[in-house]
Amino acid sequence: MSRLRRLTVRTIENPMRTIFLLLIILLTPLAGAAQDINRNLIDAAFEGKTRTVEALLAEGADVNVKDGMGFTALSMAARKGHAETVKLLLAKGADPNVKLPTSGTTALMYAALNGHNDIVVALLDKGADVNTKDKRGITSLMYAAYGGRSQVVQTLLAKGAEINMKDIEGLTALEYAETTHHDEVGRILKKAGAK
Repeated sequence: MSRLRRLTVRTIENPMRTIFLLLIILLTPLAGAAQDINRNLIDAAFEGKTRTVEALLAEGADVNVKDGMGFTALSMAARKGHAETVKLLLAKGADPNVKLPTSGTTALMYAALNGHNDIVVALLDKGADVNTKDKRGITSLMYAAYGGRSQVVQTLLAKGAEINMKDIEGLTALEYAETTHHDEVGRILKKAGAK
C-alpha cells in the first residue's frame, strides 16, 4: 500500500482526529492575534489613545483583559488621568471594580490618589464601589486624603464614602490627611464628621 493511500485510510478512519488537528492549525494564529490586540488595548489606554482603543475594541479586544500584573485598560487609563479613554472603556462594558491581584487597588483608588475628579465621577456613575478596600484596608477616600485631593474627597463624600472607616493599622482618612499635612482636606473631613 502506498504512503498516500495509508494516510488517506487513517484520515478516513479517524475523522474526529483530523477535524481536531485542522482546528488547532487554523486557530493557532488567531490566539496569537488575540493576545496582540489585547496587549495593544492596554498600551493604548495607558497612553490615552482613545481612538486606538475604540478601534481595537471594534476589532474584538477584550475590554476587561488583564496584563501580566493584573492591570486592565481601565485601571491604566484611570491611573494616568485619561478621562476620555476611561469613559469609552466604561461605555463598552469595562468593570470598574476589578482589583489588582497583588495590592487590591482599583481604578477608583488610582483616580482618587492622583486627583482625577472627572474620572472618579465617571467610575462612580458606572458602579464603582466607593467603599471598597485594598489589601491594606485603604479606601479611595483614604487615598484622596493622603494625596491632598480636596475636590476628590468632596466628591467621594457626596457619593457615600464612609468617613470613619479604618485601614488594617487603624488609620482613618482624617489621619491620612493629618500625617501628610493636607490641612484643607483635614478641614473638609472634620466638617463632614470625621473623628
